[in-house]
Amino acid sequence: MVSINPDSKIKVGALKSLEEGHEREGVRGDCFLLSELWKAYATWSGFGAESPFILENGNTVIQFYHPTLSALQIYTTQPYASLSDSEGSTAGSSDQEMEEGFEATEDDALTAQLENGQQTRDHLGHLYLHYNEESDPDKRPPFFVKINELADTYPALMTLKSTDLCPDSWVAVAWHPIYSIPEVRKVGELRASYVTYHMLSTSGSL
Repeated sequence: MVSINPDSKIKVGALKSLEEGHEREGVRGDCFLLSELWKAYATWSGFGAESPFILENGNTVIQFYHPTLSALQIYTTQPYASLSDSEGSTAGSSDQEMEEGFEATEDDALTAQLENGQQTRDHLGHLYLHYNEESDPDKRPPFFVKINELADTYPALMTLKSTDLCPDSWVAVAWHPIYSIPEVRKVGELRASYVTYHMLSTSGSL
C-alpha cells in the first residue's frame, strides 16, 4: 500500500494555505493565525481528504477521510485578556472567568490541575481551552463546524497567532473513512480510522 494513514499531502496542503494567507493577513512568516489553520480543514470537512492506496492486486484506489475534532488544548504565553489589549481587541475574558468556565465543563482531574493555579501557569502557560470530544464518531460534527461552534464561546480561536501559544498547545484530528474511488469492499485497512496530533505553537520553549 502507498499509505495506511492519510497521505502527507494533507499536511502540506494545510501549510500551503497558511503560507498563502501570511502576506494577505500581514502575519510574519514564522507564525500563523489559528483561523487560517482551521480554514485549511473547511473543504476536507465538507468533501473529505483523499489518500491513495495500492491494493495487494496492484490496483490503486483513492480513499476519502472525514476529519472531526478529537481534542484541543490551548495555553497562551499571556492571559488572553492581556493579549487582546495588546492587539487593540475588546473581545475575551479574564483568566479567572475562563478558569471558572473550564472547571464547569471538564473532568475532575483537569479541574484539580486548574485549582493548582500558579503552578499550572508557570509550567504550561495560561490555560485558555481544553476540549475532549466524547461523542461517538458517527455523531460528531465535521472538524470545521465544531471549531466554529467552540469559537462562539472561545472567540480567541479565530484571533490568536501561533506565537501567542505555549508549546503545550496542540490539536488532535480524527480521520474517518467515508468512501473510496473506485468503491472497494472487504479491505480492512480502508475501514480504519486514525488520529493525528499537531502542535500549534511556534513561540519556542517557555
